Amino acid sequence: MRDIINRHSLLRAFQSRVAGSVPALLFVLFLFPSCSKDVLPDDVTSPSPSGSGTLSVLARSESSSVPLSYPVNVYVFDPSGKCVGRDSLSSGETSVRMSLHEGSFTVLAVAGASSSDYELPSSVGATSGSVVRLRSGKSHGDIMTGHNDITLVDGESNTLTLGLSRRVMEISSVTMDNVPVSVTSVSVLLRPLCDDLRLDGSFGSSSGECVIPLSRRGDSRVWAMDRPFYHYGASGPATVTVRLSFPDGVRSYSYSCGESLSANYRISIAGRYTSSGVQLSGTLLGEDWAGVRDISFDFGGSSSDGEGQEPPVTPGGAAAPSAGSLFEGSYVLSSTSGDDGSTVVTLMGAATVSGLSVSENDGQESLLSAVRAAMPGLLPSGDTSGWDLPTVAQLSMISSNLGPLSAGVGSHEGMAPLSSSDCYFVRTSSGEISAYYLGGGFEASRLLDDDTVLRLFKTLVFK
Repeated sequence: MRDIINRHSLLRAFQSRVAGSVPALLFVLFLFPSCSKDVLPDDVTSPSPSGSGTLSVLARSESSSVPLSYPVNVYVFDPSGKCVGRDSLSSGETSVRMSLHEGSFTVLAVAGASSSDYELPSSVGATSGSVVRLRSGKSHGDIMTGHNDITLVDGESNTLTLGLSRRVMEISSVTMDNVPVSVTSVSVLLRPLCDDLRLDGSFGSSSGECVIPLSRRGDSRVWAMDRPFYHYGASGPATVTVRLSFPDGVRSYSYSCGESLSANYRISIAGRYTSSGVQLSGTLLGEDWAGVRDISFDFGGSSSDGEGQEPPVTPGGAAAPSAGSLFEGSYVLSSTSGDDGSTVVTLMGAATVSGLSVSENDGQESLLSAVRAAMPGLLPSGDTSGWDLPTVAQLSMISSNLGPLSAGVGSHEGMAPLSSSDCYFVRTSSGEISAYYLGGGFEASRLLDDDTVLRLFKTLVFK
């Protein structure tokens, strides 16, 4: 009898040990190769909760022809926002494994950010809003992000496909021709750009900039960039500044681009120096997963399609108007001075229109066609050069200061009022058309309908 009792006790102990050893697995299978290796710092330790749900996560880029960027940093958050797991996938590896307990989780991933180039949030204290910050002296890489929500149930297997989308634009070519022989250096500055990427794919700053140095090609008068540059997309209509260093000082030529410099696009800019200044032309070529979109824009020259052109401001020209005043019949929403002596002015058109017969189910091409057809009717001259939809940042500023701005706009005769009940057409940081609720202070495509208000905005640079 004693032998039977002992055997029974051993069996119960064995069953208890087996039952406590079944982990919840986080399995990440990446479909594309790369050439980098990332190792987490030794002092970073991910929490290791246990459970019995099994999760398989398949990660891919949003196009089968686009390889993933490595390393891929994976963060898992519970419903309270606490980071309960972190791991990193390097080139040549096929999976990362974490133990998770039963429940609901949010999986976030940032690809292409190595710990040598970026300051990565540790698992301790990380939130979905933690910033992946570029280290001093480093350049951005091909950054992608992805996120999804999951629920693990005891004893069940779960499969999640996590799509990663590119968050940067590639400045693939910048060339300046006919540069005077006395010039000693040439650079191009793009701003304002998104910055401070968060783990959830949003951005914490809209005041970033990218400086692109050019080098002379032999003894010619051609200056060009030496390598491609990556950067997050523009936070609004971008200002392009060309700086030429002469023996007697630096001369800058600033222009405003009516088209948004969006993520997922390659940008090529070609310029030519003339006696009247610098004439620039450029092309935005969409990657195949973002759709093919060719957009042309001129700075200081005549535009081939009448869009995206903004006349250059001659140094020593008219003084920049102040915020709250009128300039050429439009309301001056903001007037900001830069370090180079220039002043960036944002104009808001006087007129509005609604009833464009759009909905949240319309594709981007249909929305763009409706907006473009209505734009000329909002301007007395019908010339839409340099005018575009407002950005999220611009409408967010209006929403945060709706009372004072509404009073300021109402003090000028002929200006359409600002109302907290209005939803405006807006261009997002990715270049897509959506809607923004002024009273609520948020953007959502579901708000697109016949009542969505079209109002045009424009950015000017005074030097």
